[in-house]
Amino acid sequence: DAKLREVQGLRENAQQAFFGRIGPILAEILNERQALVVLDRRNVFAASEAADITDIAISRIDAEIGDGSGVSD
Repeated sequence: DAKLREVQGLRENAQQAFFGRIGPILAEILNERQALVVLDRRNVFAASEAADITDIAISRIDAEIGDGSGVSD
């Protein structure tokens, strides 16, 4: 039980750190596109393909912080 809480805490901390690092990158893309929000595709019923920033976001995040290949499990 304690080990599970420890692992969950590590995961939450890593997730918060990741979102903290990518926040400015996403904000820059939003500003460029004059967009207001970023939504998870799974929560969108319909949208224009032109509104999809997934590929550009992944590319910029990878360029800024790496693609994760150096991160161990």
